[in-house]
Amino acid sequence: MKHKSNFFLLSACFVVGFGFFRCSKILETSLPIVEIPSKIDQELQLEQLTKSLKLIQLETNDSSFLIGVLDIKLFNDKIYVSDASRRILIFDQVGKFVKVLGKRGEGPGEYEFFPQMTIDEESNLLYVASARKLYVYSKEDELFLENSLPFNVNAFSVLEDKLFVLRQELSIPQEEGFLNRASFYEINKSLDVVDTILVREVKLKSRSASDFPIKNYFSTVGLDHFVYVPDFGSQIILHDTLYKFKEKVLTPFLKLNFETKQVLDKGGIKKIQIYNVVNSLSYVLCEYYADSKYLIYIYEKESALGYNLQKGVLDGNGNPVVLRPLDLGRDIFYFVQQLEYSDSETEEKNLQLELFS
Repeated sequence: MKHKSNFFLLSACFVVGFGFFRCSKILETSLPIVEIPSKIDQELQLEQLTKSLKLIQLETNDSSFLIGVLDIKLFNDKIYVSDASRRILIFDQVGKFVKVLGKRGEGPGEYEFFPQMTIDEESNLLYVASARKLYVYSKEDELFLENSLPFNVNAFSVLEDKLFVLRQELSIPQEEGFLNRASFYEINKSLDVVDTILVREVKLKSRSASDFPIKNYFSTVGLDHFVYVPDFGSQIILHDTLYKFKEKVLTPFLKLNFETKQVLDKGGIKKIQIYNVVNSLSYVLCEYYADSKYLIYIYEKESALGYNLQKGVLDGNGNPVVLRPLDLGRDIFYFVQQLEYSDSETEEKNLQLELFS
């Protein structure tokens, strides 16, 4: 029996809703508003959002064990999985392991911190970010360019055929208190900074900062791009607006209106903290924290119905799972769940990718 104590066994699914909803309702306000109640719904079954299922079993071998999935991307008919081992593992469409893209380290093509991924569809390139480093891979998975920035990459995406990096500076000392600042940096094809866009500055009376490991800040539906930038400081204002990105200008697109109005508790700690807001063809998903509970709000645009769920949607086994974006223009999501380990004498399986439509 092989020693397996150094990894967690997980499974993942792609949720596909092709044509499930016809179009979006336009609310009769200057800015569309999604109401998020304080009441928590009992449950929402995954089968209520899907019509069919296809399972892909990812190959398990000594090189392809996964440790805590951070992100999944589809690129040139291959599945790219970023995990907590600071690697990117590549599988083909039927789940056969192809190779590892990079490894942990400080050398060329190596990742010192958790790697993030984004795809340039126009140039057919895969961008990878790890701390201050940016890497560019061809469709053949060959590294042909890398560069270091003077700051850490908090999140990044290709918007209007240009690469933009989000930098979040937390608890910057000021004469009276502290400052949290969020900025976009435009990166050219040589991976150099060519422009800066200030997104937000928040003044704080005391030092306050936190973070969330999953950063689904960017949504692309067709030719339209949407951005949500959270702020984790303890300020009274709740940043509850999703923005549309066009020609390097952020315009309010949609507002989340929480029934719970109190933002800070008596100790000055946030009662509501929004982590991610995702806009797809048919849904708006808000991942947030409220009153010591982790919650996900799923809003169906066509029906104008919402589901406020603790921990997530229930899969076929009754386990709550979190939907993550994959192809928002076609309502494709994936989720990750932990499989139970039952037989120590057999090889543990890797991820299961389930396609829903």
